[in-house]
Order: sequence, then C-alpha cells, then structure tokens
Amino acid sequence: SFPDAIEHLAKKAGVALHYKNAGAELSKEDSFAKLKGEYIDLYNRVATTFHFMLMETPQGKFALDYILKRGLTRETLEKFKIGYSPENRKWLRTFLSERNFSKEFLDKSGLFSSKHPDYAFFSDRLMFPIFDRKGDVVAMGGRFLRGDPQKSPKYLNSGDLIQYKKGNTLYAFNFAKQAIREHKK
Repeated sequence: SFPDAIEHLAKKAGVALHYKNAGAELSKEDSFAKLKGEYIDLYNRVATTFHFMLMETPQGKFALDYILKRGLTRETLEKFKIGYSPENRKWLRTFLSERNFSKEFLDKSGLFSSKHPDYAFFSDRLMFPIFDRKGDVVAMGGRFLRGDPQKSPKYLNSGDLIQYKKGNTLYAFNFAKQAIREHKK
C-alpha cells in the first residue's frame, strides 16, 4: 500500500516520519495496521530467538547437527533465519511474558495452543520463518525431528493471522524478487 511504501522508504533512508494528529485516537484502519505491525515485530523477535536457540545453545545442538548433515550450510541457516523451538512447551510463554507482552496479545498471536494457551504451538521442532515480500517474518513452519511420528505431524505451519494469509505468501519470495526483476521472469 502507499502508506507501507512511504514507511519502508523512510526507514531505508533513516528519515523519521511524523504523523498529523499523532495524539488523536486511531481510526479502525490505523488500529489494524498498528496491531499488524506489533505482530510482525513479535514474529521477527521470536524467529531471532529460535535462530539463536539453534545456533548457540546446547538445546539446539542436535537440531543443528541434523540440518547440517542434510546439507544446509551455516550461511543458508543465517540467511533464512532457520531456528529451533525448545522442547519445553511453556518456555516461550514465560520468555515473552518477561518481555512485557500481554497475555491477551500472546493468546491471539498464533504462537500458542488455543486449547492450552500456556503451551507453545511449536515445540522441539526445526523452525522455518516465513517472510513477507519486505523480508519481515509473518509466520512460521516447524519440522518434527524426534519422538513418535504417529503422535505428531511431520510439519506444522502457522494458520491465518492478522499479518499472514496462507495463500498470499510465497516462501522466500523476498530473496528471489531482485533476481526476478533482473531476469524479467
């Protein structure tokens, strides 16, 4: 959208935007855009945390060994921000709550079970962030690594969210768009 383009260019150029009526109550459309931005920020932070868990912690070592044996390079892991979600299903809620994210906000994030809101939707999985065309993380995909495959699906993906609609996002398009422009196909 036009406002998104202005904000993107301002951010890229290091220009601070000042909004008219900044202290006024937000319109419904502005409230939606603000909330969407807050969830994108959350998903970017969670993807960075999962990536750290994979690359830098003893918990993620087995997952890192697995993915390196599959032929992915550390460079690829960095580029795609591939991560690991810890086995402890309550860890993520505690971690995010300690960073002042509200219960209500987290309950609607898609990161937690709807039946058991203290339990992370993704646990003990190799995590693949799903980026929008601007390169922001808007959703997640998780691959099962160990345990009983009869009790857990091999792949879990985020459902539709305020910032993500399954059929509207092409995986890794943000990395391909420059080559598409250059080759005109």
